[in-house]
Amino acid sequence: PVLVWDDLGKSNPTQAKQKNYFQIVNERYKACRPILFSSNEDIESLSERIGGATWSRLVGMSGKYLLATVGADYRLSRVG
Repeated sequence: PVLVWDDLGKSNPTQAKQKNYFQIVNERYKACRPILFSSNEDIESLSERIGGATWSRLVGMSGKYLLATVGADYRLSRVG
């Protein structure tokens, strides 16, 4: 019942990918099914990568639970 989506927007954006993102998110939006997602993109770049309509639905679904974090890449901090 819960979709867990890691690295949302990571792949290069194309119209076909944006269409697929929209179809997945919109169906879950209409059915009131939750999505847990992470992304290395900021708000503006994620919107550009997945499409504005998809981003709008994610924000609408997230409400007060949308969290932005900032910090060093954990994987790189373990090098050396």
